[in-house]
Amino acid sequence: FLLPGGGGVSSAQITLTDAGGTPRAFTTTSSDPGNLGRFGFTTVPVGSYGLKGFDPATGRRGAAGARVDRDGQSVTADFSAVSLGTVRGTLFAGDGTTPVAGADVRIAPTGMFSQAAVTQSAPDGSFTFPGVSAGGFTIQVTDPATTLAGSAKGSLSLEGETVNVTVQLEPSGTVAGEVRRADGTTPVANAAVTLIRPGTAVSRATQSAADGTYAFTHIPVGDLRLDAREPAGIDIASATTRIGGEGDVVTATLTMVGTGTLTGTLVESNGVDPVAGVTVTARSRGANPLTLGT
Repeated sequence: FLLPGGGGVSSAQITLTDAGGTPRAFTTTSSDPGNLGRFGFTTVPVGSYGLKGFDPATGRRGAAGARVDRDGQSVTADFSAVSLGTVRGTLFAGDGTTPVAGADVRIAPTGMFSQAAVTQSAPDGSFTFPGVSAGGFTIQVTDPATTLAGSAKGSLSLEGETVNVTVQLEPSGTVAGEVRRADGTTPVANAAVTLIRPGTAVSRATQSAADGTYAFTHIPVGDLRLDAREPAGIDIASATTRIGGEGDVVTATLTMVGTGTLTGTLVESNGVDPVAGVTVTARSRGANPLTLGT
């Protein structure tokens, strides 16, 4: 059992498994300087096998396959521990220049014996993952302050290699405006305003201020839908808009559709006799059902 750069690994744990992965035998490698890292298994039946190595001193692992084809055959199956390296990076905002601190950073390696790990970006946006197995990896980040995300990919191939990656949060902008009555001028205070990006999980909610204004910041680029509802009543407003690029500030005025009075008479099937005590439900498009009693 060898180190990635050559040289045997002393006192490593070696497991022999059958073709189905079931352990069949166990041994440790030699610590004798003349046979450093050597191991052996005797009386192994003909068949295909797996070898797994683990160095408890460093946590390194390795794996290989071997096959015994005939009686009395001696098979040499040298194999190495997987190379380990370091992934360093810097996280920037959507403008590509402003470092982002305190973001959750996750690495998902795809190499042999890889395990995901999580850290946070430093005040200068930097992050480090040591001891990453050779192979591909994906970096995924989420900024808890803005909920914006970003990702990057890379790979390690050499023992002791350091790979540097740059991760940038998705571009975003601001949506701001005013909620107004149907007359187009009277502001609506404390209206419930919601924003969604159709087809995604992006969803925000706020209330309009005393002067009817509202604002949503750090909204990812894309098409957006806005809805507003007056605080006491059924009047609603809606609009669509779009953030086209990093730093965009778009204005969207939400004008209520207005309300009126609906009257009528419910009669029997003869078209003449009125019917009393029946609940009549009127449903307006885009609003929750309004139930009127008569």
